[in-house]
Amino acid sequence: MFKSVHFEGLPGSGKTSASQSLSRALDKAQISAKWYLEEDKNHPITSERLRRHNQAADFDNQCLEAWIRFQSNHSGIQILDGYALQSTVRLMFANQVRHTQIVDYFERWAEAGKGHMEFVFFYVDAPQAHFQEIIADRGEKWARLLERYVQRTPYGQTQNLTGRVGLVEFWARYQEMCIHLLSDRGFKHTRAIAHDWGEKEEKELVKRLA
Repeated sequence: MFKSVHFEGLPGSGKTSASQSLSRALDKAQISAKWYLEEDKNHPITSERLRRHNQAADFDNQCLEAWIRFQSNHSGIQILDGYALQSTVRLMFANQVRHTQIVDYFERWAEAGKGHMEFVFFYVDAPQAHFQEIIADRGEKWARLLERYVQRTPYGQTQNLTGRVGLVEFWARYQEMCIHLLSDRGFKHTRAIAHDWGEKEEKELVKRLA
C-alpha cells in the first residue's frame, strides 16, 4: 500500500533533518520506507529536467502528472523532503503564476494523494531572526546564493527584492501563501514550529504509519 509523508517549510526550518530522522526511526522499527532529498538530481517526481522547465506554461500540469505517475509506480512509505511545496509551488510563486492557478494546482495535487498522506509544515514565526541564525550557521556564501536567486526571479524583479531584506521578504511572503493554501481549504496537515519537532512527535507519526 502506498503512503507518502511530506515535510515542508522555509530553508533551514528543519524539514530535512526531520525527514531523515523519520527514515531512521522507521528503519529501527523494521518498517520499510524510502527517503528522498529535495535537491536529489534523480528525484523521482521533480526531476532536474522538470525543474529546469519551471517557467513552462504547463509546468503545473507536468508536476501533477509526475505526482500521479509516482504514486502508480511506487508502493510502501515514501518520505519526501521539500517536494510538495518547495519544488513545485515555490517555483510557481517565484515565476508569478496567478494565485488562482496555484490554488487550483494544489487542490488537484491534494485530491490525487487523498487518503494516504501525512503532511508536516514547519512554521517560522520570525523570518528575519530565523535567517540571521541560519546564515550564521551556513555562511555568507550560502546567503549570497539565496539573495541572487531571489533577485533573478520574476517575482523578485517585479517587487524589487534585493539583498538580505529582499531575501527575507521573499520567503516570508512565500510562507504566508503556503499557510493559506494549507489552512483556507481545510487541508489535513500538522503545523509545527521550526526546529520544534522532537522524539514525541516522531513516535506519534511512526505509530500512524505502522
